[in-house]
Formats: sequence, structure tokens, C-alpha cells
Amino acid sequence: MSKRAAAVFLAPFLVLFAAFFVAPIGHALVQSFTTVQRSGLLGLHGTRSEFAGLANYGTALSDADYMGSIGRILLFALIMVPLMVVMSTILALVLEAG
Repeated sequence: MSKRAAAVFLAPFLVLFAAFFVAPIGHALVQSFTTVQRSGLLGLHGTRSEFAGLANYGTALSDADYMGSIGRILLFALIMVPLMVVMSTILALVLEAG
């Protein structure tokens, strides 16, 4: 297969991957460094955004509720991932034996 054919087959994946995976992550990362202030009911009278730098991250990391939620997520992952691997392996062995 020529390099041109490989590029033709790979191009649709790369376009969709960039549009639906890379671009939203990049947009969220850019937004995480800004502060948005809305005026009026539901922000109908306009919004004002300004660069916040690392202040948003500092606020989140200094919040006890946020750090507690991170701990609960890690605990959930540490319990559930091995449990699911073991249970799915057992189920696969039972199905294979029967």
C-alpha cells in the first residue's frame, strides 16, 4: 500500500479525532484559565470574561469539599477497577467452561 493510500484512509479518522476529542479538551483547558461574570437574569445582559491564570486551580485545590471528592473518586477507582477485572475474568472462565 502506498503512502498516499494510507494517508487517504487515515485522514477521516484524524479529522474526526481532532474535531471531537482534541478540540473540546483544548477548549476546556483554555476556559479553565478564565473567569466569566454574567450580568442580568441568566446572563442575558451580557458576559465578561477575563484571564484568571492559576487562580481557578488554586481555589479548587484549597476547597476541602473538592479535595474530598477527589479522594472518593480515587477510592472508588482503586476498589472498582480490580473488582471488575476479577469479576469479568471469572465470568469469562465460567462462560468458556460451559
